[in-house]
Order: sequence, then C-alpha cells, then structure tokens
Amino acid sequence: MKKTLITKFLCQLKNLSSAKHLFFNVNYNKTNEFLASFLTKQGFFRGFFIVNNEKVKICIILKYIENERCSVSFLKKSDILLKKSQFQKHKRLKMYCNGLGLVLLHSIRGFILSENAFWLKLGGKKLMQLV
Repeated sequence: MKKTLITKFLCQLKNLSSAKHLFFNVNYNKTNEFLASFLTKQGFFRGFFIVNNEKVKICIILKYIENERCSVSFLKKSDILLKKSQFQKHKRLKMYCNGLGLVLLHSIRGFILSENAFWLKLGGKKLMQLV
C-alpha cells in the first residue's frame, strides 16, 4: 500500500510540475505528509498546508526557478513496485554537493537520504532521485 501511495504522489508531482501549476493537492495520509515535509525541508517546495474541507487534503506550493522551470522537473522515480527494485549498496551510493541533488532511500531505518546512508554504511531501495 505504501509503495502505491509513493508512486501516485511522484507521478502526480511530475505531471503537474511539467504543466506549470502553482499548487498541487493530494489526499492526506502520513506518507504524503512525510514526502511533502521532506521535500520542503530540502528546498524543492515553497511549503505546504493541510486543508480541512469535506476531505482532508494537503496543498503543496511548488517552487519555480527564475527561468520558469520547476525545481522538481528533473525528478527520476524508480519503479518501486518491482521486486527487483533498485537496491543500492552503500558502496554504490553517490554523494551530491551542496544540495545539487538528492536520492531518497528506504532502508531498515526508514526513509533516509543517500548522504546519511553513506555515512551510516546502510543500503536501501532507491525511491526517487532529484538531480
């Protein structure tokens, strides 16, 4: 269930960022709230807030760079529904300098950045990559 929630969030994000929308609404659940707060802390979203109407939704404000390109336009999502999904050993993890990109992994410690996984010598399934 969690895998389909993540893929649905990432597909909707990729489609709406290419269509140059300013806001992005998703259904509320803990996984979507975590992804929204995580990408906001990393600087890829301007922010998010929770709307309580008939259904609880998360409204995410997308961030655009000066040449009108969305900050998440280079999103590469992994096919996490496959059993042979891209498991990364800690030796194969890449280090990105000063926020030029990030890789989100799902390891035995939960969701973790590739940089933290590198220093903790952990591997995990690659969920998404922003370059």
